[in-house]
Amino acid sequence: MLVIIAVNVGFQLTWFEYSKDILTRDGVITKTVVKNKEWVVASRDPSTGYYVDYEFDANNKTYSFSKQCEKFQIGDTLIIRYLPKNPDQHEIINMKE
Repeated sequence: MLVIIAVNVGFQLTWFEYSKDILTRDGVITKTVVKNKEWVVASRDPSTGYYVDYEFDANNKTYSFSKQCEKFQIGDTLIIRYLPKNPDQHEIINMKE
């Protein structure tokens, strides 16, 4: 059981690093603004907090998202890196600044 958990954690970390590499290598950068910010109480305690809503256009379609983040306010600019073949796979670049 312990071996399976360790392998699973290792796989998840490796997949996360792989996904970040793909975003860095193949990602397209765009800008958008925070549309809404609200406090969300989630059933899982770490998921409770402020969430910002934002959207961006890719492939002639608008993609909408909500992400846990206290840093940004309504109207703030977000810099997004996304994969053109899968805009659901994206990151907010200036979240770390």
